Amino acid sequence: MNKIKFLLPLLALFVSVCANAIVAAGDCGKNGNNVTWDLAGDGTLTLYGSGEMMDFDAVNDAPWFSNVEDIKMLKINEGVTSIGLNAFGFCYNLTSVTIPNSVTKIESEAFSDCISLNSVTISNSLTNIADYTFYGCSSLTSVTIPNSVTTIGSSAFNCCRKLTSVTIPNSVNSLGEKAFQGCSGLTSVSISNSITKIQDWTFSGCSSLTSVSIPNSVKIIGCFSFADCNSLTSVSIPSSVTYIEERVFYKCAKLTKVNCEATKVPGVGTKIFDGVPVSSVTLTVPLVVVEDYKNAEQWKDFGNIKAIKELSAADVNGDNIVNISDVTALVNIILGKAVDKNGTADVNGDNIVNISDVTTLVNIILGK
Repeated sequence: MNKIKFLLPLLALFVSVCANAIVAAGDCGKNGNNVTWDLAGDGTLTLYGSGEMMDFDAVNDAPWFSNVEDIKMLKINEGVTSIGLNAFGFCYNLTSVTIPNSVTKIESEAFSDCISLNSVTISNSLTNIADYTFYGCSSLTSVTIPNSVTTIGSSAFNCCRKLTSVTIPNSVNSLGEKAFQGCSGLTSVSISNSITKIQDWTFSGCSSLTSVSIPNSVKIIGCFSFADCNSLTSVSIPSSVTYIEERVFYKCAKLTKVNCEATKVPGVGTKIFDGVPVSSVTLTVPLVVVEDYKNAEQWKDFGNIKAIKELSAADVNGDNIVNISDVTALVNIILGKAVDKNGTADVNGDNIVNISDVTTLVNIILGK
C-alpha cells in the first residue's frame, strides 16, 4: 500500500510531463523562423514569434499536417500578425482556436473543414475574414465578429450547420457571395447597416431562419440570396431597395408576410418569389403606393396588398409626419390646386373640406 502511495505522485508527474512534451516543432514564418510552432503531447499546437506566417499551396503542405489527427487546440501567441493560406484546413480534431489581437489578416481557407471546431475567439484587430475561412466548420455553434472587420469573404461561413445566430457588425461594408449559405441551424441574423448589396446566395439554404429584416442601407438584393430558406415566414424590405434580382426568395414556401417600405416599386428580376404561394401571402406597402404595387409585375400576384399603416387624418400630404407642410397641402386642396388623393383632408371629420379643417389642423400641430 505504501508503495502504491509512493508511485501515484510519480505516475501523475509522468502523465503531466508526457502531456507537455513536445512531439513536433519547426518554422512556419513568411521569412523563415520569424514564426515557429510546436505541438505538445496534449494536442495543443502553439505558434510563437512576430510577423506573418507563410502561406501553403495545399493543406497537406503545412508542416504540422503529418500530425493532423493529434491537433486538438490551437494557440497563437501575441506577436504573430497573420494566419496563412490553407494553414489549418482539415484539422478535423481541432475544437478551439484563440486568435490574438496582433493578428490583422487571415488568408483564405485557413480553417476550412475543421469539422470539430466549436469555439473561435477572433482578434479585435482583424479587418478581413477571407474567402472560405471557416467553410465546412460544421460544429461551430457561435462566432463573434468584432467591429474591426470590414469585409466577410465569399463562403466564409458556408455550411457551418450548427451556427444558430450571427451579428454582422455595422463596420462590415462588404459581404461576399454564399457567405452564410447552408447554415441550416441559423435562426436569427442581424445584418450590417453599411452593406449596400446582399450578394448572390448569401443566406440560401438557411433552413431554420424564420424572419429577416434587411437594413435601410441595402439597395440591391442579389439572386437566390434567401433561396431555400424554407422556415422563413416574414421579410421586411426597406425603402432603400431599388432592385431585387432573380429568384431571391426561391422556395420560401412558408412566407406569410412581406413588408416592403419602398415608395417606388422596386425593379425585379425573374420570378423573385418562385415557389412561394403569393396568392395567400400578405404584402404591406406604403399607403400612397398601394395601387402602384397592385399594378406592378410580380407584386400584383399577392393575394392581399394593403397599407403598412393607415395615415392619420391630419397627415394630409401622406409623408407620415404632421407639420406645417400639411397645412400648405390642405390649403391647396381647398383652393382646387391639388387633389385629396389620400382621403385625409377632412381633418375635423365633418364630411366637408373647408377652412375649418385648416383651423383644426393648426391646433393639432400646436398641440391644442
